[in-house]
Amino acid sequence: MSPVINGPLAVPLRCACPSATTGRINNLLTYVVQEGDNVTSIARRFNSTHGDVLAANTLLVPLVHPPHSRVVLANATITSTTPPESQKFYVSSPCSNGLLAGLGIGVGCGVSAWAAVLAVFLLWRRRRRRPVGDSSGMARETPLVAAVRGAVETLAAYSYADIETATAGFAEERRVAAGSSVYRAVINGEAFAVKRVAAGGDDVRGEVDVLGRVNHSGLVRLRGLCANGDDTYLVLEFAENGALSEWLHPGSAAACLRRVLGWKQRVLVALDVAGGLNYLHHFSNPPYVHKNLNSGNVLLDANLRAKVSSLGFARAVAVAVAAGDDSIALMTHHVVGTHGYLAPEYLEHGLISPKLDVFSFGVILLELLSGKTAAFVTDDDGQNMLLWQAADGLVDGDGAWFKLRAFMDPQLQGHYPIGVASAVAALAVRCVAREPRARPSMEEVFVTLSAVYNLTVDWDPQNYSASASMVRGR
Repeated sequence: MSPVINGPLAVPLRCACPSATTGRINNLLTYVVQEGDNVTSIARRFNSTHGDVLAANTLLVPLVHPPHSRVVLANATITSTTPPESQKFYVSSPCSNGLLAGLGIGVGCGVSAWAAVLAVFLLWRRRRRRPVGDSSGMARETPLVAAVRGAVETLAAYSYADIETATAGFAEERRVAAGSSVYRAVINGEAFAVKRVAAGGDDVRGEVDVLGRVNHSGLVRLRGLCANGDDTYLVLEFAENGALSEWLHPGSAAACLRRVLGWKQRVLVALDVAGGLNYLHHFSNPPYVHKNLNSGNVLLDANLRAKVSSLGFARAVAVAVAAGDDSIALMTHHVVGTHGYLAPEYLEHGLISPKLDVFSFGVILLELLSGKTAAFVTDDDGQNMLLWQAADGLVDGDGAWFKLRAFMDPQLQGHYPIGVASAVAALAVRCVAREPRARPSMEEVFVTLSAVYNLTVDWDPQNYSASASMVRGR
């Protein structure tokens, strides 16, 4: 079969478990054959044998011990002149924790190299002040761009002509929101988001650095990069359903065109965001604080699954996490963020810790419950009010459920399990506690919301009338 230029190319990857071979083989590795390789050289490279390689097959390399990262990454070369949309390195067998650990070390080394190369790349971009691609629109991969892409295999390098074509010349109808610098792009038939970052971009260097280090379904993925003059263009995973804020707040023009998020969808959105933040705080290397979390930075994909975006202000907090205390804080004199989402200790003293994100997440939980914005004007006296302050005492004292019903989003039309909603409200109130040490960790938040989601899955709205009457009868 002859491949079609710019068409899809399906490349099957063999997957198998070591149990299918002899008992002494503990790991199977998927290896991309390089020019000049043969069975003997591959076996020698991974300290295997010619016979074992043939016995497994020509794609999987049988190993007695997990491979060292230097073996996997050595002599890696980029030979294509037109960068593919994405390149991925796959581990064939989920049966081997040892192999995954070995590859994790290798990816960590690659990411470190990527951060250093990226800094040089941005410096080079400022000095050259001209497009990466030529006027013909074909991608021209300079050695420096190739080095950046080689450091992170899933990152593609695009010319400015590619980006301009993909966004229809940055047409206004491709802009995802009024005043936004993000455009919907189509590359090889697939939708992406192209974010234009103007000159000056310390935040773009930080955002690309963070996105190059993280990989989680609850975080928007970086797919490619383009430099043109003083501007940088990030090619990102596209979220078809836009920002969470557009779904929750009926005052926005976009919200009028969207259907209402039901209770189950809201709980799943909260769980997705909590999972992404828990990953940033406890499983990325180094751990990060987002610092600018708000419902406008939570995007919804085609299946209404939430993804956290806008990591340009993220800050590494390895010291706090290593000490095992999420309340240990760094300090900054440069306070940035969105009104209504900023924790008091950050707004007043510039203190940064994972509890800063917990606070912002608590505000998003309150938005999901109430449908109100993080800062709003009260109906009775027209006073400006912060949502987290309005929730004070929401779940305390007599008549707590009646107060909660008055607080809940009227768009839900009462279709939610009041007991479960009360548990979510109690969690939200804990998250927005004034004292950082009184707030839960994102790990605890994620575990709690997982339990809430399990209860919600079993909840049947058709039985709500009976359960509601029982509640009112208490």
